[in-house]
Amino acid sequence: MTTKHLYDTTDGLVLKALRGFVAMSPGVCLHEGSKTVFLPPSSHHPKQRVAVIAGGGAGHEPAHAGYVGSGMLSAAVCGEVFASPSAKQIGCAIALASAGEQRSECEETARDVLVVINNYTGDRLNFGLAIEKARVWLAPRRIESVVVADDVSRLPSYLSDSEADNTTEPLVGARGLAANILVCKLLGSLAYAGAPLSVVKYFGDAVVAHLATVGVGLEHCHIPGHDIPSNEKGLGVKECEVGLGLHNEAGVKRKALGRAETLVDEIIGMILGSKEGGFVRLHGMSGEEAEESRDEVVLFVNNLGGMSQLEMGALVDDVLTRLALSQIYPHRIYSSAYMTSLNAPGFSISLLNVSHVQRTYLTQLQHKIKTNSEFASYSTINVYDLLDSPTDAPSWVAARAHWPTKQPPANFKADIAQQILGSPPTPVRATVREKWKGRAAGNEVIEGALRGACKKVLAVEAELTSFDTIVGDGDCGTTFARGAKALLKALDENQITLDSERLCDTVQEIADLLEDSMCGTIGALFAIFLTALSSSLRTISTSPTEGSLDTIQTWSIAFAEALSALSAYTPAKPGDRTISMPFTHVLVRAVAQARDGAERTRGMKARLGRAAYLSDTGVSWGGDGGQELWPPDPGAWGVAAILEGLVDGFRGRFEPERGGGAVGPKVSN
Repeated sequence: MTTKHLYDTTDGLVLKALRGFVAMSPGVCLHEGSKTVFLPPSSHHPKQRVAVIAGGGAGHEPAHAGYVGSGMLSAAVCGEVFASPSAKQIGCAIALASAGEQRSECEETARDVLVVINNYTGDRLNFGLAIEKARVWLAPRRIESVVVADDVSRLPSYLSDSEADNTTEPLVGARGLAANILVCKLLGSLAYAGAPLSVVKYFGDAVVAHLATVGVGLEHCHIPGHDIPSNEKGLGVKECEVGLGLHNEAGVKRKALGRAETLVDEIIGMILGSKEGGFVRLHGMSGEEAEESRDEVVLFVNNLGGMSQLEMGALVDDVLTRLALSQIYPHRIYSSAYMTSLNAPGFSISLLNVSHVQRTYLTQLQHKIKTNSEFASYSTINVYDLLDSPTDAPSWVAARAHWPTKQPPANFKADIAQQILGSPPTPVRATVREKWKGRAAGNEVIEGALRGACKKVLAVEAELTSFDTIVGDGDCGTTFARGAKALLKALDENQITLDSERLCDTVQEIADLLEDSMCGTIGALFAIFLTALSSSLRTISTSPTEGSLDTIQTWSIAFAEALSALSAYTPAKPGDRTISMPFTHVLVRAVAQARDGAERTRGMKARLGRAAYLSDTGVSWGGDGGQELWPPDPGAWGVAAILEGLVDGFRGRFEPERGGGAVGPKVSN
């Protein structure tokens, strides 16, 4: 892979790229605090009742900011490179998209929101948390979501028996790939035409159910400023990877590149055989009746960023030739760099079965038509009309129009975004600290424990990074370190409550800080867990029957309730290789079990997150005699380090003569 870039670091790169994009795109606005590109309220059609939004990590440009425009997306939110935006960022995007023009003191043209989510663990968690919060903030406006899971490369229907036996289907399901943009166009056009939220939701579910995509990589992409891991097994000069994901996730097989026509034949075969009974209905009758009964499809060919347009044109020709052999003749053909993977030389091929979409949608809508006559006018939705309808989104292939201004109207409520993002932490005032003097020892213990956890995390940063370069994208150590450094800074600046009788406030402040500083999947997991823990502690401390914060039983109950809340947003459970494993094994029984839980992830095949897409043969760590093993899960290892650091911090205050160690703390709370 090429490692040469104009910019040698990703620091500040995402926001700079968004500013450049907005400068070239009249009619869209940028909210820098949340990295959200959005349409001002005046740019929506007067009859538009639903705002469609999408988003994800940077590195996939022009997705998703390039598809914000009248007739497509109302807003797009961007995370760091290959990292999901945080729930706060997404909540801000939802508010910006739903805000309407103020026609009078009592009338505002607010909209419901449909969120398009790509099926990755971090996106599901962060978008899910944001939606749950926004349903409270923005009531009575309604918010729904559609999850795109179009990657069929790992489905077992086309694998040999030996391949199927060695393939573990990830719990999160099929990945979302480039056809996400096709979904955004269809739903954005439908919303622009004035359809209600239920119709857009039902139609979106029908669309994603009948999309099929397979990606191919000729080489992996490279992130600016990142070293190539020493264990990186790059593709050979005459080798390709079938089923490659958008973030260098391993495909289902590596094979000799051979002739392009042979590769295309294999991919199309995978797509056509990916659904029960076949993805496309080809036969059934003869003559003219057979022609009329044949399913209609749309072809969507995506450039991952590093392919020449010369080869992409030839690829489209080969795909059409192969489809014709199966008597499939696409009614629409699209080919461009819709969703990239930085500089990856590769592509994906998608088919949308239009006939199945229309049948499924009508079935879903039948009961609505019976109870509400409004839905009768949407009983027929023409997919081709939606695809052909004009849009100002600059990165959609047919976009030509431009809006005359890029500034939001004067009455636009920009303060909504600030309310969601929150104000910077306010330093604890001296007068408040005076009230803590009577409990100074307890406060010192809290601070010592927190600092101990941070120092332990920083000490194992390199170890976490080493593990994650094998099973992930190499950012786990950096992510944990960002959280530790942010917490240490907040402690230095007196921005964290240190009151043994207000630990629920302490936990919530840490949850907010880690959500903002860590980002991605890990940040979301910590934020959800700690927010739920704070809520449980607050309930217990104010209940005359539940108990107080100075008993192990109280904390056991609170941890159990927090774990239950976390389970609503992730399918992980004990026995799965994931950061959640130490939580479910140990948090009520402290650090010895945490280390044991992390150790048990060693050699365990992942079923959740990006590591779920690695094949066993793609992992090599610490094996004897050439044996290939899985290293410990880096997230689980990081959690164990946090708990050990907490214990060391407690001991530093209560038992300075003993020092640190891997046994439970000697204090009750």
